[in-house]
Amino acid sequence: MDPVQEIDELKARRICEGCVEEHYLRTEIRRDGRDDRCSYCDRRGKTYSMNKMAERIEEAFSDHYLRTEEPDFWDGERAGERAGDPVIWAIAGAAHISEQAAEDVQLILEDKHDDFESAQMGDETEFSRGPTMKRPAQRAEACLD
Repeated sequence: MDPVQEIDELKARRICEGCVEEHYLRTEIRRDGRDDRCSYCDRRGKTYSMNKMAERIEEAFSDHYLRTEEPDFWDGERAGERAGDPVIWAIAGAAHISEQAAEDVQLILEDKHDDFESAQMGDETEFSRGPTMKRPAQRAEACLD
């Protein structure tokens, strides 16, 4: 399948309020969502497109999360561990959605933030699979408010 077509299909998937356990997002979907079939549980109800879900998560992450740096030391056998959670886990934990839905969000955002020149040099973006994300202590309030 063409990668562009694959991303377009991910963006068009729907997620229902029942598959989102985070209170603020769930309420927003209930209020502003469209009646449709959920791509994750196959039930009908109020839904957001995964593109909309990715936009909301991107907003929350830009306000409340930081990408952690790669460890800058090597002890002879292994590199130091990177702080934070892998991006997919951070997304799943923040929005209280399944790992599959979080992976779909990550792929949408990775595609959006992809930079050909940076990729050529091996640099990562905020939503690449490699980085980890963490909420700084001063931002430990609810992340999606």
